[in-house]
This record gives sequence, C-alpha cells and structure tokens, in this order.
Amino acid sequence: MDKDKLQQEISKIVHSYFKNRNHLVLSIGVLNKDETASFLYAGSDVSPEEENKPFIYEIGSISKLFTTTLLGEMIQDRILSENDSIGQYIPKLSDKHPVTLKHLANHTSGLPALGLRKSIANLFSSKTPRDPYCLFSLNEVIQYFDKHPKEPKLKFRYSNAGMGTLGNILATRLKHRL
Repeated sequence: MDKDKLQQEISKIVHSYFKNRNHLVLSIGVLNKDETASFLYAGSDVSPEEENKPFIYEIGSISKLFTTTLLGEMIQDRILSENDSIGQYIPKLSDKHPVTLKHLANHTSGLPALGLRKSIANLFSSKTPRDPYCLFSLNEVIQYFDKHPKEPKLKFRYSNAGMGTLGNILATRLKHRL
C-alpha cells in the first residue's frame, strides 16, 4: 500500500467533507491485508495530523446497535425470548412485570432517556463530569417502575436508560451461562 498516494486520495474526499464544518475532527483508518494506515483531520486543516497523537472517542449510540445485535443472537440461540419480562432478570421486580426485553430494545419501555434532576446533579459531580448516563443504576430502574406501574405505554420514548438496562440484563444472563 502506497501510504502517500492513499493520503492524497483520502484528502481529496475529506476536503469536501470539511467545507463549512471547521469544528469537526475526522479519523480514518485503512486496513489492507497486514498493512495499516491512519489519518486524522482536524477542523479546517484538511492535512493529516500526527498519527500518534492520542484521542479518546465516545462511541455514543452505536453501542445500542451492538446491544440489540447481541439480543438477536441470544434469541436465535434460545438463551432468552424477546417477550421475556424484565422481572425474570431483575429480582426486585415481579416475574410478570409488563415490560419485556423487546420494550427495552425498541424504546417503548417507558424508561426516560435521563432524568433532569440526575443531569443537573452530574454537572456538579467530579466522578462523571461528561457522562450523564453511566450512573443510571438497576435500583433506579426499579424505583422508576415502582413510581410508574402503568408502563409500558407502548409509545416510543428514546431511552438510554432502557438500552443500558437491556445491556445489563444480557451481560448478567451470559455471565450465568459461563
């Protein structure tokens, strides 16, 4: 792989991507057989930055894709069912709780994205200055459903907390299978 030629071709594409978007940072990695190349473009400077510069990336909502893919695999392997009540996996809830794994996966569980009070508290927390989602615990899920017994309403409500709960359930279920 000719890295200089590759860099020139990628730079042509990147130039139009950055037009009127000076605030963006873009990383591009290329893997060809056993060779690798990586390029970092920052702001209006469309020339690659130093390759060894460390960056931390948040993967954001792509983790929801991984979580629901794992759910699909576990359903296919008959480890669980999409119609299983979350109460089967969260001991403090009834085994017949109306919220199912499917509700968590398709954002119809009724769980909020994140509570306003929690968002404000996290702004002042030295433990989580950037990540307001990491502290939504299983106990908070239980407390939410204690206060909202009529959930799910089967209305779409984007919920990071619901997806995190699903991930927790799947991880716990797989851990018990090992």
